[in-house]
Amino acid sequence: ICEGSCVYASAIANKLIEGVDRSYPRFTSRI
Repeated sequence: ICEGSCVYASAIANKLIEGVDRSYPRFTSRI
């Protein structure tokens, strides 16, 4: 059961992943 807070958390996670992927592409290239 995913409410607004879960969607908000997943959105933050996506932004963090994007930021890490841009800053450290060699670390996330295997994913």
